[in-house]
Amino acid sequence: MKDMLDLLIEFEEYGYVLHECPICGEECEPTEIDSDEAYCAVCDEVVHVERVL
Repeated sequence: MKDMLDLLIEFEEYGYVLHECPICGEECEPTEIDSDEAYCAVCDEVVHVERVL
């Protein structure tokens, strides 16, 4: 699982973050840094993730 520092570094580099799905562990679609939801294509649903900011 990515920690907060990894997510902030990723955002600084790419302008978005890729959270790991809490259900299956795969990376979700890119999301905004202040969002607590992300779409997981593997599970085909929106999942709740940790908000970075």
